[in-house]
Amino acid sequence: MELLSLTLAELLAFAVPISAAVVALYFYDRSRRRRVVSTLRFWPRRPVYLMTTRRRRLQQPWSLLLQLLAALLLLLAIADLRFSGASSASLHHVVILETSAWMSAAAGEGQGGTLLDRARDRASAFLDALPADDPVLLIQGDANPMVVQGFTTNRTAFRESLDSLQPSWTAANLADAVELAKSVLRLAAASNGAGGLETSNAVGEIVYIGGGRVSPEVLGRVDTSDLPFLRYIAVGEEVDDVGLTRVSAHREPADPRRWRVVSEVHNHGNRPRPVRLEFEFEQQRLGYKAVMVPAEQAQEVVFHLGTERAGVLSARLAEEDGFAGNNRAALDLPSIRTRVVRFASPREPLWRPLLSATPAVEAVFAASRGAIEPDLEVFDRTAPDSAPGGLFIEPPRAASPIAVSRSVGRTRITQWASHHPIAAGLRTQDLLLPRALVFAPEPGDVVVAETQDGPVVVAREREGRKTVVYGFDPLETRLANRLVTPLLFANTLRWFSPDLFISRQVLAGSPGLVETPVDAEDESEVAVRSAEVSSLPWSLKDGRLRFFMPTPGNVEVTTPFREAGWSLTLPELGTSRWEPPEGTLRGVPPPSAAASGWGFPLWPWFALLAAACWLIDWTCYGRVSPPRSVAGVSGAAGRFNPSILGGPGAAQPSARDYEPAGQVRGAR
Repeated sequence: MELLSLTLAELLAFAVPISAAVVALYFYDRSRRRRVVSTLRFWPRRPVYLMTTRRRRLQQPWSLLLQLLAALLLLLAIADLRFSGASSASLHHVVILETSAWMSAAAGEGQGGTLLDRARDRASAFLDALPADDPVLLIQGDANPMVVQGFTTNRTAFRESLDSLQPSWTAANLADAVELAKSVLRLAAASNGAGGLETSNAVGEIVYIGGGRVSPEVLGRVDTSDLPFLRYIAVGEEVDDVGLTRVSAHREPADPRRWRVVSEVHNHGNRPRPVRLEFEFEQQRLGYKAVMVPAEQAQEVVFHLGTERAGVLSARLAEEDGFAGNNRAALDLPSIRTRVVRFASPREPLWRPLLSATPAVEAVFAASRGAIEPDLEVFDRTAPDSAPGGLFIEPPRAASPIAVSRSVGRTRITQWASHHPIAAGLRTQDLLLPRALVFAPEPGDVVVAETQDGPVVVAREREGRKTVVYGFDPLETRLANRLVTPLLFANTLRWFSPDLFISRQVLAGSPGLVETPVDAEDESEVAVRSAEVSSLPWSLKDGRLRFFMPTPGNVEVTTPFREAGWSLTLPELGTSRWEPPEGTLRGVPPPSAAASGWGFPLWPWFALLAAACWLIDWTCYGRVSPPRSVAGVSGAAGRFNPSILGGPGAAQPSARDYEPAGQVRGAR
């Protein structure tokens, strides 16, 4: 029972003075008052009155009660007294409406709309089942849950917030959504003077409306142990889907001209499904792979493509289902990157085995440049008069870009400049050189390798030109068979062209949180860029890169030895299904007795009862005719009395038989 328009104090503040006024008017209306008459002659003979003592009592007490009751009923009508149910305390409810990518799936045959439309209908039905005075809060359930509508009893505003929700591209983060719901309910409980959720009489239900599809990581973090009331309204459990979750392509290490494409197909249904995955490159059909995907599991499909040019590779599932958003993925494959290296050397047969380990190098053996503009020049036991830079192997002493101090025989490398890229990964100190040239470096030059006799490998970088000199022959039989020789040559090429040995990978995935291993130990070695998001948040920990992409787009990740291009255009669907714990309420509850408002409005009935009380009082105790005492006197005065006319034989009353004017006893 509640007063909507007035508080109890306000009601009493109005009732007390009004009741006092009614009682005062009642006594004033029934008080004795003097009457002044015009003459003594028309008064009848004075009757004989019995001397009695009048009792002090209320005259017409029912009239007073009817008037007080009418005033009280009218005040209750103004205060709008209503009965809101057994308990007058309002309960705070939280609705978690899933807005993941899965909610954009078709609702099913004969139903029309999407799963989100059905979820809105379920939320509206739950709203209709609640008492109108219960505040409700709305949380959108995607990868980043947030409050859309705070606690409100305005059902129209709540439904407008429902209509504003749209499906996202990410999976539902049910764990964070539940924690957010707990936080807002704790604040509501604290505002009502209760400490915990289970002990507060202001905490209602946490309602989750969705399909229950989450990622395995989120599934392990969902905690519903301390929730007093949890309700699960399932939407879209009957929709089956088989879709692509990830497609990756990288060049084969042995043959950079071939791509290895790996597709992951996940079956979200409860029965095995045969699927056919078709591949296209630049809108030309390449072929297909048919596989059987088990229920609630994923299946990898491997496909090989040989091409050197850039183009778009598409993977598409031939079968249509209830969710078409994950049936196709596209990868933008880059062209192969090669570097032209001109060798000024007469020993082409000896260089070929070493160059076969670097497919990205296109070797050109020519004495002069000709029409080809090389990316790098290698001078084997020769040196031009003027060179823009390059790799010099045992250059002539007179033409060496770095001065040669002397020539030695049978020397051993004792130290490597591990901080320099050319010496990266080189630690051996047992490399014996049959003969070597010892250089005299200038200030600014870097000694890469040094023997007990002096520097034998020196690197120089000036005015944008890079120069490296070897003081020994790496093709010498005893050196060519050592692992350090190809590593030294590869590091040298990578120093000249840093992107020469970077592996390239192209992936198609889903927006949201992406985690991938990287070959970097420090954040300075990692670059994360996106054309759609200017400042993309990312972190590096224990060799794993994590970044969050809220919307579909492309992300480029660069590390010292790898480049990865992410095409995040596939909707993210949870691969695990959340099952509510035992005791969880399910479905939309039946409408409560107070769902239509604060009970039945009683103010019209109170007003009618007040009018009825006044009507009864007026009918039974109204002042249509004068009081009996006055009527009796008036009637006596109005009757003809011959004795007062003074005719013959009329008895003349004595003066004492008349009362003085204005002193008639009992007159009102």
